[in-house]
Amino acid sequence: AIGVQIQTGDFRAGEHHKIVAQAVHFGEGKFHSHNRGLFQQIRLYYTSTMHPSVKAPHTAEPASSFLARNREIILLLAFAFILFFYRLGSYPLFDLDEPRYAEAAREMLESGNWITPHFNYELRFDKPVFFYWLVAFAYQWFGLSEFSARFFSAAMATLTLLAVYWFGKKLISKQYGFFSALILATSILFIGIARMSITDMT
Repeated sequence: AIGVQIQTGDFRAGEHHKIVAQAVHFGEGKFHSHNRGLFQQIRLYYTSTMHPSVKAPHTAEPASSFLARNREIILLLAFAFILFFYRLGSYPLFDLDEPRYAEAAREMLESGNWITPHFNYELRFDKPVFFYWLVAFAYQWFGLSEFSARFFSAAMATLTLLAVYWFGKKLISKQYGFFSALILATSILFIGIARMSITDMT
């Protein structure tokens, strides 16, 4: 009877409050312990309907639900790993600029001078110092290698994909954002810059 009264809502808010509170109090005092679960459910229902600010206990989200909600992001990260990070340090530095940035960052780490870049121990003011800092940080974390020199270019390319996806999702739709980011990820020039130690991606 109590459950019917709660669901139908035949009573005004004040009377409803009083009757349910009395019923729950009576039930918990008189019924055996195996019936108390019923009254706990009644109290939870009552607080959630009469007091919306009181929320039900949080339950962990199933892993399958999390994967389903974020599958586009997971797919983009998988593409980014394959296209940008896979075998990133398997080939030597090439082009004119890659060795210069990589060596300038190494000399910065060697000298401890994080303000003035040097290349071949001569002053180098061709580019802002921020990219040299990034490469030097990567050297500290991963050691001196081609992978370290190119790490932040690949990382920034990955963040760019996620930013394109987010903007597309907010402005139009999730599908639009996903395919926009996917088109960018598979562009040859974008892949090439993401796998080089140059300032273009940052």
